[in-house]
Parts: sequence; C-alpha cells; structure tokens
Amino acid sequence: MGGPIIPAALANNHPTANTPAMTADTPAQSLLLIGLRKERLADQFPFPMEIEGPLDADVRAAVANHLASGAVAERYRGHSHCRYGCAGDLGHDDLSDGTWVWPEGFAHYVQHHGVLVPPAFLAHVLGRPGVCVEPMEALQARARSDAIWISWSAQFRTAAIEIQLAAAVTEAQRQCDAALATKALRLEDSLGLSDSACLSAGCTRTAAVGRALCPPCLTEPDRGHEVGMSDSTQVSLLTNTWPR
Repeated sequence: MGGPIIPAALANNHPTANTPAMTADTPAQSLLLIGLRKERLADQFPFPMEIEGPLDADVRAAVANHLASGAVAERYRGHSHCRYGCAGDLGHDDLSDGTWVWPEGFAHYVQHHGVLVPPAFLAHVLGRPGVCVEPMEALQARARSDAIWISWSAQFRTAAIEIQLAAAVTEAQRQCDAALATKALRLEDSLGLSDSACLSAGCTRTAAVGRALCPPCLTEPDRGHEVGMSDSTQVSLLTNTWPR
C-alpha cells in the first residue's frame, strides 16, 4: 500500500485517550461506526464539543480528506446540519472506507471544529487503507458496531456534563407531562366527563363522554411523540448553550 500519508510520528500529537480493543461484541466483518453525535438524551454518543482537541494540521487535513472521500454506504432522505451553527447542510449519506463508516458531515467537524477521532481510526488513515470498492448494497448488508466510538468518546465526558444531562432528562419529562396534561384538559373541555369509570387498568378517573377512557388515558398514546419532542428540544438547548 506504500508509506503513510504523512510521518506516523505525527500521530503522537493525538490526545492520550485510548481506543478500546475490539471485543466479542464487535464482529470482524462489522463496519466500525464513528462520528455519531448525541441526538437523544438517552443515547451514548458525544456532543461534538466534548471531543474537540489539538491535532497536527497535516494529520487533521489527511483525516478530513479521508472522511470526505468515502464510498456511499447508506442514503437517507433528510439532510443534516452543523451543530455549531454553520450555514448549509452536511449531506444525507453515510460514507465508508470498507472498515469504518461515518456520517457524511463528519469531515466538516474534524476539519473546521477541531473534533478528534479515535487513535485506531487515525492509525488506519495514516496507513493509507486505499479506496473502498464495495458497492452501497454490499455496505448496507454489513453489520455495524458503535462500541469503539462510544467507549472512546466516553472518556471525554465530564461530571459537569453528566449533571447537565441529568437536569435535561428531568426537564424533558416535565415538558412531556405538561404537554399531555394540556391535551387532556382540552379533551375534557371538548368531550366532557361521563358518570362512568375509566376502563384503563388501575385508573380511578372518570371516562370522557362517549368514550371508555378518561381524557388523560386517551392522550397517553401521544406520550412517545411528546417524549421525542421534549428530548430533542433539550439536546438542542444543551448544544446551543455549550460553554465556551
């Protein structure tokens, strides 16, 4: 394959956080996921801001170039946007080099926002892995593992961020409950209450007129949607107010 893109010794500029070894949970043929950012409070992915750090300029350029030149491994309908507020979109594909796979916009974060990559991926890039020739259909069929990305990025998580995340979870639940309570009150005003008990197991409230359930139980199927909305709001708020 030839020599490295740049002297491998430059990789010593990378932070000391280690990449965990592949385990039995990481099958040899799995594509190794990197570059995923936090989308939900409960997921284990990092905020991009958490994993910023110094890296030799030539190394960073080589990594960003590699990330930008991957083969399409998956295509989505929606477009991504920069969590730092940059204009434009960051694409809608996942890219791969046949070993690793990442969101199309990850190159932007590495090149323009100082985001780091796991040492194992850095060594892979510096070893000049060549061009991926697998078609998208073959890449789509392969399993994916995010174990390395999650374990490596977790080393950057601080106690302060954990506290903020815990508070965000509490606030998201409060917002969800408040939204459902408002919906239930509107439904009660619209339908009125009957003289019959709600038939939902364990519920002691009164059913709505013409319905078997009470207004709160009738709105319960909306909980998943409301949880998603309040969760997404809290992640965006944490991202947009990241301390600088």
